[in-house]
Amino acid sequence: MLVYVINKHGKPLMPCKPKKAKRLLQEGRAKVVRRTPFTVQLLYGSSGYRQRVRVGVDTGAKYVGVAAVRTDEKGRAKNTLLQGECHLRADIRGKMDRRRAYRRARRGRKTRYRKPRFDNRRRWEGWLAPSIQSRVDGTLKVMELLRQLLPVASVEVETAQFDTAAMARGVLRLRPWQYQRGEQYQFENVKSYVRHRDGYQCRQCKAKGRPLAVHHLRQRADGGTNRPANLITLCEECHDRVHTGGIKLTAVPGRTNLRYAAHTQAGKTALMTALREQLPTSETTGAVTKVDRLEMGLSKTHANDALAIAATGVPVEPVDTQFFMRCVPKGNYRLFKGARSHIRNQSARELFGFRRLDKVCLPGGQEGFVKGKRSSGYFNVSTLDGTVISASISYKRLRLLEKQTSLLVERRQAVSSPD
Repeated sequence: MLVYVINKHGKPLMPCKPKKAKRLLQEGRAKVVRRTPFTVQLLYGSSGYRQRVRVGVDTGAKYVGVAAVRTDEKGRAKNTLLQGECHLRADIRGKMDRRRAYRRARRGRKTRYRKPRFDNRRRWEGWLAPSIQSRVDGTLKVMELLRQLLPVASVEVETAQFDTAAMARGVLRLRPWQYQRGEQYQFENVKSYVRHRDGYQCRQCKAKGRPLAVHHLRQRADGGTNRPANLITLCEECHDRVHTGGIKLTAVPGRTNLRYAAHTQAGKTALMTALREQLPTSETTGAVTKVDRLEMGLSKTHANDALAIAATGVPVEPVDTQFFMRCVPKGNYRLFKGARSHIRNQSARELFGFRRLDKVCLPGGQEGFVKGKRSSGYFNVSTLDGTVISASISYKRLRLLEKQTSLLVERRQAVSSPD
């Protein structure tokens, strides 16, 4: 475990051992400015000596792994300074759909008149879908935290090149002319293609020669699409039984879900552009990361992948404690019914000095986050991954450690089992 240090002007220095940090705090030469990761600020002037620190980033659609290593003048990794992973937000699309439903429902409620403005909206250059932009912003937020803790000199990012057209067909590569002929080439509509793909038989009972229906695996009302990957061929009898709840589908088209691959690739350019504006940034590939991680004898985790990226294959020991981060929204909104539907949420944002997602300490020293608060003063406390610590505990038995932010951080013991 290391303690991160910043100087009196707020600039990051090299981390120190807990023993030295404890001595500085006891002598009144430093003060605590952050609890997780534990960071102290010097109250006196220092020489400001810094060594080179390289950060490795393992990008992804759900999780982002980060690691920082100290390097020598030749760029060889010497030891590990930080490891962790961040869980990015996955609720953007659901909130956008809910907002759209609220906006359309205004037509049936007695509310003030608003001029239509959908014809005036323009997408700026470099626009990304909100769900993809959220992932880019979450990765940049983690990098900003690392820059506040360590004197980062360079960044190594693992980026991926996904050929979604080839992945959809289950092959490694396609010939140039094949990209112009998609999976529905020479089929008049999507239904005829799905029937041909499934061999003109029911995918549930394998019957042939019966009237066939094309069924949505995920209904349109639940966010499903008309893409072939979401469609399956069923006979009329199985189709009726599925809708009445008589059977559950056991046969699926066997297609690869390319959503996360597309999201990662779509936000790659924006992420690399933003990082290069801050620090010298280079790219690597997943194939190189896998070889380096195996040579280092590390298990397959996002944090260990990031360590292999930062160390560039040089054997270094991982840290004993890692940081699990989670991006969360800061809003506190709710739709009111009737004439008050245009008013923002008027519920108490703070109860008895606590807000939702505040970090608290329970009796016995266990730490957790406030996941639910009640006006009675009894709260629900759990960890970042959702493990319930206490379903109902009085606020009088809680001690506030950190106020809620859009990036929550929790310290955990590292998993070091071999791959």
